[in-house]
Amino acid sequence: MHSEGWRRLWELTKWLATLAVSAWIFISALPSEVPAPNASPSAGQIMIVVLFMSGLAGGATFGLLHALEWVYRGFRPLPVSPTEEAQPESQTEPPDTPPTTAKALEHHPALPHPNSQQMNERQR
Repeated sequence: MHSEGWRRLWELTKWLATLAVSAWIFISALPSEVPAPNASPSAGQIMIVVLFMSGLAGGATFGLLHALEWVYRGFRPLPVSPTEEAQPESQTEPPDTPPTTAKALEHHPALPHPNSQQMNERQR
């Protein structure tokens, strides 16, 4: 029960750290002065580069924290939550679509009409 709360807190921390690094890069990379118009790139080009840099830094931060999580877990996947384990299979609702197994796809001949069976018996 407590492990689920810690896992959610870790996910929140990863996302907040990613956003913080992206915002820090974005704010620090913006030029403080307007450069001379003839020798510098346009404002749109600067914004694209700054957004790319902040996205790249945020992605790297998220990747590093995610890798740290995998190392901490010992390269094992997350355990199944207790609510999924506690639910028996008999209580689950059947799917709306029929199963598409080989047995379900076998052709079964149609049953004869009851009147035709009675007629065959009368003819004998």
